[in-house]
This record gives sequence, C-alpha cells and structure tokens, in this order.
Amino acid sequence: MAVLTFKPLACGGGEAVVNVTTNEKGADMDVEQVEEHLTIQLPEHAWGDWTVTKAPTCTEAGEESRTCSNCGKTETHPVEALGHDYVATVTAPTCTERGYTTYTCSRCGDSYVDDYVPALGHEWSFTEFTWTGDDTDGYTAVANYTCSRCSETETVAAA
Repeated sequence: MAVLTFKPLACGGGEAVVNVTTNEKGADMDVEQVEEHLTIQLPEHAWGDWTVTKAPTCTEAGEESRTCSNCGKTETHPVEALGHDYVATVTAPTCTERGYTTYTCSRCGDSYVDDYVPALGHEWSFTEFTWTGDDTDGYTAVANYTCSRCSETETVAAA
C-alpha cells in the first residue's frame, strides 16, 4: 500500500476525484501499472488577513486582498472611498467686509467657501463737535463720529 502526501491545488470545500497510477509488483514479480480513482475531500480555504493593496482616498475607492495559504488563491474586494471630512472655519463679517465659512477637508486639504454673511456696516456714534476757522474766513463746525465696532473715525463738516 502506498501512502500519498500532497498539497492540494484547489480548496474551497467539496470533493475532487484524483487519478493515481502506481507501479506494483505482482506475485510473479512482474511490474504492473495500477490505476485508481480516489475521491478526496478538499480543504476549506485558509484565508490570511485582509491587507490594503490600494489605500482609499477621499474621492477614490481602494482595494484589499487576502491569500489562501493552502492553494495560493487571492481574493480582492474594493474599499469605499473615505469621503471628505470637512472642518468649518468661520470668518466673521466686519464693518466693510462680508463674512464667510471656509470648509477644509482634514484628509486631503480640499476646500471651498460658503455661507456668506453681509458686511455689518459702521455703527457710528457722535463723539464731539470741533470748530475750525477764524474771524476773517468764518468758522465751520465739524462733527466727529467713531464707529463703535471698529473704531474708524469720520468727520462731517456742518453746512
């Protein structure tokens, strides 16, 4: 009786028929070829760990694969794109400039600006009157105003 040891070329469970031809000596010492058909049980795949073979990005899918240690078969499947992870940075409006929000992806740096807010405009408050001029040319009253938000000043001559 011969003992055969082999590594299967296929896995996945189920059965396979193997044809085995051996040379055996008969009672008269002549060599005869004997062919047998053996039904064997195939082993299940012995999959290794999933390994990223192409890393996903924000906009493109990646890929993972694993290999069977019994038969060497490799299995792959896609890994979903990550999608953008936007972080919002708010720029507040000023008296003269509109405000907005900048959205920047923490993974890839992609960004866009949205959520515009109009400029606030100055919030003028009266500060004081000043007089300019002399007795010859006359006097002019000037009103001084200061913005309570940004401290910008403005003067207006009285007519």
